[in-house]
Amino acid sequence: MKNLALLVFIALVSAILFGCQNEKETVKADEQKIEAEMTESEQLLTKSEVSKVEVSKTKSIDPVVYEEAEVLGKFNELFSSAAKESGTANVTDPNFYLKLTDEEGDIQRLHLWLGNEGEQSMLMNPNDTHTIYTITSDMTAKLIELIDK
Repeated sequence: MKNLALLVFIALVSAILFGCQNEKETVKADEQKIEAEMTESEQLLTKSEVSKVEVSKTKSIDPVVYEEAEVLGKFNELFSSAAKESGTANVTDPNFYLKLTDEEGDIQRLHLWLGNEGEQSMLMNPNDTHTIYTITSDMTAKLIELIDK
């Protein structure tokens, strides 16, 4: 009888220890997944690089299409440098509408508020109005040069 009680006790302790070990591994995996998602969500563009950019002025029908590798490289640099800022944005209509097509053919739309020379600019995904992405004044100067060509 004592042997049976001892065997049950050992089985119970083993099950508890095994369960705790699995829980730690699950928590660690969940933490890694959350960290990866947070890093991805901090970036304006989370997929592959842009292969085509269409820029149209507010209320304009005919977009200007950019597909040259050099220009796309500058746009990709601009998008990767945009800094995420959370909070409700109280803004007017955007100066420009952007339609981005990546290498996989996926489309993302953005609204652009273009600052003047020496000012920051702002981008926003129209599907996420609680997050804006700011562009430095240096990048704004490059963007003005790209769009005004």
